[in-house]
Amino acid sequence: LTETQLAAIGLKIDADVPFCVYSRPARVTGRGEIVRPLTKKLPAIWVVLAKPAVSVSTPRILRSIDYDDLQHGDEVKMIAAVEAGDYQAMLKYMFNVLEPITAARFPEILKIKNKMIEFGADNAQMSGTGPSVFALTDKASRAKRIRNAIQGFVGETYITHIVN
Repeated sequence: LTETQLAAIGLKIDADVPFCVYSRPARVTGRGEIVRPLTKKLPAIWVVLAKPAVSVSTPRILRSIDYDDLQHGDEVKMIAAVEAGDYQAMLKYMFNVLEPITAARFPEILKIKNKMIEFGADNAQMSGTGPSVFALTDKASRAKRIRNAIQGFVGETYITHIVN
């Protein structure tokens, strides 16, 4: 099957599946069914992922959104940064509109994010509707330091890197 066909099947499972089918940087819109892969390969980036021991209900978070008050980041500049392979600009323009909503209910999200930055992350952000938080760095040694520091209070902590 083509990626488009697999993504259509995947959407029946969950809104995040179509993006995973493409397995590369992409702009995703709609309910997750419109996936536009971006052309540029990402630079070498290390990722530290931490999942606190809380459970977030995605439907509950989505129901609580006040769409008139939603604060979007600069998506155009973020996509331009990815397309240019500009790591520093990616860090500057990354955003998650749901982070303030989920973090208001689960303050440990911001504590983890702030600790990741304190321990050397170039930037950190909540993933999706949460509660997972990821940190980015361009240095493997720094990623290991962040993971080791975070593991002390978040049991599920992992380290990986972007593969082009």
